[in-house]
Amino acid sequence: MRKVSIKKLLGVIGITLAFVTVFIGGIFYVQHAESERSMKEILQKKNMIEEIAVEPEYDIVTTAGTIRVKLYRKTPEHLKNFDRLVQEHFYDSLLFHRVIDGFMIQTGDPLTKDMANVERFGQGGPGYSLPAEFVPEYRHKKGALAAARKGDRANPKKSSSGSQFYIVQNEANCEHLDGEYTVFGETVDGMNVIDDIAAFPTDAHDRPIFDVRILTIRRVEDTPVSTAVDTLRARLDSTQLRKLDSLAQAAGIDTTDLQQMDSLARAAGISTGHLRKLDSLARSMDPDAPKKIGKKLMKGKKAIEKLQGLENMAIEKH
Repeated sequence: MRKVSIKKLLGVIGITLAFVTVFIGGIFYVQHAESERSMKEILQKKNMIEEIAVEPEYDIVTTAGTIRVKLYRKTPEHLKNFDRLVQEHFYDSLLFHRVIDGFMIQTGDPLTKDMANVERFGQGGPGYSLPAEFVPEYRHKKGALAAARKGDRANPKKSSSGSQFYIVQNEANCEHLDGEYTVFGETVDGMNVIDDIAAFPTDAHDRPIFDVRILTIRRVEDTPVSTAVDTLRARLDSTQLRKLDSLAQAAGIDTTDLQQMDSLARAAGISTGHLRKLDSLARSMDPDAPKKIGKKLMKGKKAIEKLQGLENMAIEKH
């Protein structure tokens, strides 16, 4: 039996100890890295919420008027996503493709920019979904902003559409959706516009017969006062505009001051219907609007006459 020298034995022991040290150190390093990554994710989530110090407001400018909404801090993923899409002008020119009076109005499908996609309206999006963010205090009250999504069978985690959303028109008929769809904002002005859009006649697929379109969405802080005043004026027909201007002149009010003009309009009890808004709103944004609106109204008139004719025929048969 060969004798092992003390020097060699110590060398083997040293190598073994070094290996064990590296191995144990590696385990601790991996655990530390995982712990650090988890902590970083928690801090990122915390910072995201803290970064949203206020709940931003947005003007959804539509062909039927403007709806001002406020987005919630406690649904940061939905807030950040909505803000990014707004900055990219993703929502510009999209239709309200699903409208149910007494329930809600829905938009946000990029497929609605092209009528060739009409059979697929409601299926489009930006190519991703968002994890649900259910907050018990956020309910489907009137004017609530909520994310659309696929049904439970295809979407058991109730993930939200990346872009489609709906606005509640009737709270009583939507309360069963609480905890099922992520509510991430609410309407602060323009409830009448929601009602106007919901009142549009629709076809068998709940699509409005007359196009109701988002012209653009802007953060309120990014909206120039002059543009905001124009939006207010665009809600009024010519008779109401003359009334408002006369009142402003008599009261010595600056007609470019949105707050004063808005207060004056409210005090005067000036209200509008969705059809009368179209002409003024389009004129403020497109010099060729009178011709386009004239064609649209004539087309709508013919459609209504056709529907009335069919209704009369049905009555005569019975």
